[in-house]
Amino acid sequence: MAKIILTILCFWILTLAPVFGEAATLRIPLHASTISLDPSKVQDVSSLWVSRQINCQLIRMNQGVPTLEAALSIQYITPILIDIKLKPNINFNNGSEVTAQDVIATFDYLREKRSENRNVFGWIESMTLKNKYELLIKLKHPTPQLFTVLSAPHYAIFDKNFIAKVRKNPSLWSEPVSCGDYKIEENSSSVIALSPIKGKGLPIRFYLVPDSQLLNKDLDKYDLVSMQVIGNSNNLSNFKLMNVFDPFQYYFVLNTRIPPWNNRNARCAFFSRINPNIVMSVYEERAEHADNLLPSGTLGYEKNANYMEEIISNFKNVPLPAKKTICVSPIATSIEKDYRDAYLEMIKKIYPNVTSKLINNYTDLNSELQKEKCDGVFYAAKSNYLDAYEYFVTFSEKGPSATGFHDKELTKQIKKSQDIDRADLRAKAYHNIVKAITHECLMYPLFTMPYDIVYVRNNLNVTGISEESINEYLLSNVKLN
Repeated sequence: MAKIILTILCFWILTLAPVFGEAATLRIPLHASTISLDPSKVQDVSSLWVSRQINCQLIRMNQGVPTLEAALSIQYITPILIDIKLKPNINFNNGSEVTAQDVIATFDYLREKRSENRNVFGWIESMTLKNKYELLIKLKHPTPQLFTVLSAPHYAIFDKNFIAKVRKNPSLWSEPVSCGDYKIEENSSSVIALSPIKGKGLPIRFYLVPDSQLLNKDLDKYDLVSMQVIGNSNNLSNFKLMNVFDPFQYYFVLNTRIPPWNNRNARCAFFSRINPNIVMSVYEERAEHADNLLPSGTLGYEKNANYMEEIISNFKNVPLPAKKTICVSPIATSIEKDYRDAYLEMIKKIYPNVTSKLINNYTDLNSELQKEKCDGVFYAAKSNYLDAYEYFVTFSEKGPSATGFHDKELTKQIKKSQDIDRADLRAKAYHNIVKAITHECLMYPLFTMPYDIVYVRNNLNVTGISEESINEYLLSNVKLN
């Protein structure tokens, strides 16, 4: 009898062990088919959320305020000379200490390799080592926005020896030597597994979901979901729903690299015929009409600016360019699989013979657009620190933006806006930039999604998750109730 009881007990333990193990791991789906941890590439929200867990930065946005992270202090000696001291005893996941040499090596790498978000490197004249924990940054001219921009999640610090190795072997970016709360245990085509290294936080398994959506029947497989859930879920009793203010603006942009879209009149005529309601209907009450190039809550936004009103009025009777076929490209990480037909239908009302080519590789977006040669692209964008500059920055950098458009005067306007210290005056400068982009008919804001709905399993305590962008939320803060 005792043997039977012991056998049953062992079977019970073996059966429940995976359940307990699964419960102790945070399971999160990501709307992505691939994750890039290489900061020289374009990183989408999913990549940035993984990076947030494994990386540290000098300074990081925290509830809308730039906050010191690896930096102990930042002191302006003169308007163009800045002294940065690092906190001692911050370690990389290989055990080595974070030093000023690592900061300089990382920034040198980004200056050389990064193709986008290069603005910071145009502002900095030099970075000089002072001692193990201290460096000096010399600017080309006073730039009030420097540390606001550096607080965006694109400026992580990496080990200098790792940087030397990754220059020769870029595949090492799959498991970088970094200084966050987690390290990578597995990085495959379907899952990224992280383990805590500072005695804080649950293990994490990120699952890649190329469709960028979750069917309601699959919701219960996960613990924390920041993704469109398709259909009415019967599993909501296991979750609490939280609204996170993190406004996304959905755009359609034309590819000015190819005719006839290298002609302003052709672009404006096309834009005057677009009806965003066709797409908005699939998102129901979550989508709001875009009344500005920028989403509400962003510095530079003007309420009821009626962004497209003048374009529609002036170009609705201008003949459309004659095209036998037209091709549009939804970006997979932005547009959910079940909703892509609605975007296509919107263009079909204008050009019936429209076709679609999905863009899965977000990391080299400009290259993908040049290769596909499609007429336009659908994507969603947001600002990490709620400032219009992040929507404009690609127009200000060397080489064309995702639209293929580059104008020296517009570039000058955008760069000059970052020299303005006062937010109200900077907002006025942004208004003029919006008008310039509007005039050129480069980007059509289809609609705004002000809030990200996050599904949180009831047994989790996620203090602070609703106070910042989801990709800035540090998952080591999650606890089991």
